[in-house]
Amino acid sequence: QGVGAVASSVSSIRALDALGLDVLIVGRGGGSIEDLWAFNEEIVAKAIFDCNTPVISAVGHETDTTIADFVADMRAPTPSAAAELAVFDYNEFISKQLYFRQMLGVQIKRVIEKNRSKAKQYETALQLYSPLSQLQSKKQYVADITTRLAESFYNILNDRRHKMAIYAEKLNGLSPLDRISKGFAYVTDNEGKALHSIQQVEGDDEISLIIRDGSIKAKVTNKMGGLKDGK
Repeated sequence: QGVGAVASSVSSIRALDALGLDVLIVGRGGGSIEDLWAFNEEIVAKAIFDCNTPVISAVGHETDTTIADFVADMRAPTPSAAAELAVFDYNEFISKQLYFRQMLGVQIKRVIEKNRSKAKQYETALQLYSPLSQLQSKKQYVADITTRLAESFYNILNDRRHKMAIYAEKLNGLSPLDRISKGFAYVTDNEGKALHSIQQVEGDDEISLIIRDGSIKAKVTNKMGGLKDGK
């Protein structure tokens, strides 16, 4: 502050800007408006505006405002606040780095699990549609069809055997040989024609009686009626 404040501030700003610094803080502690007036001067404001180095203005207290605040790249409420803005917070950086590393690990794990699940699905699909799987499926299908055909054939065969046994029993009951074996005889005339009625023979006609163990030749000596329908 004072008579040489303006020239000193301008020369200092230009000298520090020429050093290629990362950031430049232009500021001072609190005071009256007269004490801070140097930072309202046009030459000081122009020196700040022309800086190639980023400038933080930190003049006075938070309630104080000067033209330097408007031409600087950033305004801080106090010089100490400007220092905090300018200095890298290493602890916060480490904390954020750890957080992002953990989040990255979680995301990577999720991506790996998701892709692993997809790979398992693709593997299952490939196994399902592989030639070997298709062949095994067709073999099983053929085996099932063969079993069903065998069962159907067996059932039909048993059914036919049962019906055949019934028909055979019926035919056996109608067979002349069956009746002959039970004491009946098969009677024919001398020409071998079956005799069904006494009207087919006359006295002294020769007839043949076929029985269970052979045949008998006989001659009609008498015939009597009276039986109907074999009864």
